[in-house]
Amino acid sequence: MNYRIINGAVSYGIDTILEEINFEINEKDKIAIVGRNGARKNHFT
Repeated sequence: MNYRIINGAVSYGIDTILEEINFEINEKDKIAIVGRNGARKNHFT
């Protein structure tokens, strides 16, 4: 299975951190969610 993000954005509160993000995750790709301890990396909405 493939996942594709087209024209995505990341914001923190009212601040936009990243915008116009485009990427694809293919079946055999390896990815990581990185951040400091306690940063709620498992909390996606």
